[in-house]
Amino acid sequence: MLYYLDTTVKERVAVFYFDPRESEEMEADNSYVPAGVSKSEIGIIQQLISNRVAVYNRVHSKPYERIIKPEKYFKKLVAATNDAGEKKVVAFCYCTVLKDFLKKGNGVTSDGGRCYFVVRINLTKRKVEKFSTGGLG
Repeated sequence: MLYYLDTTVKERVAVFYFDPRESEEMEADNSYVPAGVSKSEIGIIQQLISNRVAVYNRVHSKPYERIIKPEKYFKKLVAATNDAGEKKVVAFCYCTVLKDFLKKGNGVTSDGGRCYFVVRINLTKRKVEKFSTGGLG
């Protein structure tokens, strides 16, 4: 269930309700509960993503591997808080808008290369915990 869409920020961002049955990227257990994401937190998330992509691009020097302008990517966010009180967010990032972008689910793909990547963030600690790109199929 979509519960937030902010079209006033630079990127197009959709925040989806956390569903433990669809949370493999969150690596959540039963203690996680759904959490919202504020506009200021979206800014923090965007900065953390940009910083992590810069690190990725330094390692991947081939043009077809590099992620270009991550701030322009469409992002689906799923947020939850664990029993330690830490807010975690998974950002599914797409370089082009998908037909079903605003539908339920994260649209996980096994390919996509630089056009699709996933970032798991510990928002409380302002730290990227996991970063992965789609395969080059």
